[in-house]
Amino acid sequence: MNTYSTAHDRNHADQAASLPDESIFDEWVDVRIHIEAELSLVQFCQQGVQKMFYSEDIDAVQKAALDSDGTALWCEKYAKLLIPSTRSGAGNRFFSLVRMEMDPASR
Repeated sequence: MNTYSTAHDRNHADQAASLPDESIFDEWVDVRIHIEAELSLVQFCQQGVQKMFYSEDIDAVQKAALDSDGTALWCEKYAKLLIPSTRSGAGNRFFSLVRMEMDPASR
């Protein structure tokens, strides 16, 4: 599994003593997504745990996933899914997802 950390735009030198290390980075994790369009659900496994999310924009998520062969990056901190395009010039798409209550990790 690959993870990618990105620093926020502000200068953290003055805040380093007051913030935990993880709070200044966003962690993006490679995931392979499965979509149930009829139910507006997006599913993937992260570290062996199945996660299930609802998307209000499932048609756009499904279209983007087909364009990326089902690969994506997930940021738990912001509940964002980044689906990069494999087509030249198509760009990357970000989607907000809502965790389903039945997911044991949300309890």
